Amino acid sequence: MRIYDSLISKVSLLLEKETSTNLKCTTSWPTSEEKVFLFTEDCSVELGPNNLPSTYLIAYTSDEKLVSKDEIILIGKDISELKGEVPFARITFINIDDSQIKADQESYRILRNIEYHRYKVNPQGYMIRVNTNQIREGARVSTVSQKKGLSFSDIGTKFLTEYKKDPKVRFVKQVFITSESFDYDSLRKISHINEGITVALDHIMKNLKMDCNTCSFKDICDSIEGMRDIHKREEYQM
Repeated sequence: MRIYDSLISKVSLLLEKETSTNLKCTTSWPTSEEKVFLFTEDCSVELGPNNLPSTYLIAYTSDEKLVSKDEIILIGKDISELKGEVPFARITFINIDDSQIKADQESYRILRNIEYHRYKVNPQGYMIRVNTNQIREGARVSTVSQKKGLSFSDIGTKFLTEYKKDPKVRFVKQVFITSESFDYDSLRKISHINEGITVALDHIMKNLKMDCNTCSFKDICDSIEGMRDIHKREEYQM
């Protein structure tokens, strides 16, 4: 799995410019059985509201040089230090064992299934808000949970535990960003390309006889190493 590697490297360069903190991958924070819903008046922090930057990125690799262990990293302030509306981003790099992927046709389904594990993460007092069309992810933090000490270590560990329920997931590196000075615009642009890779992968599998010259995903296939190789393998196997 290398089609996301170039984007992981670009995001890593963005992150290297920032001061970061490594958080513990442990938590005893309780989980809600159902999706958490919080009213604005019950919250002390809103991460990534509509008027501020908010994005997410989830990318996959099998290269241990890019993702070699489980990590939770914070750029900016932790939940206990935040107040009111705050810009937000959550980045997830997942190292997967691609030897368990028997054919390219399985790739899209497998990657989406791993991604959808995030919808099962419901920490008490933390309401996750996702807009997949705009590639935005934010959250509301209840006043009670903030006072009790909810942290990104807790949130990151919840995601980590959920992702690793898939046996193909080896390592998960997560980055939470609340810094006001971070380059969210560059990250947003990379996130849109990243999502385009996943959608293009599905497009290739469903439309093996398509004309590459007229395909709307041509720019992605031309610029991302490995995409054209997948397409050629599928054409050859027909």
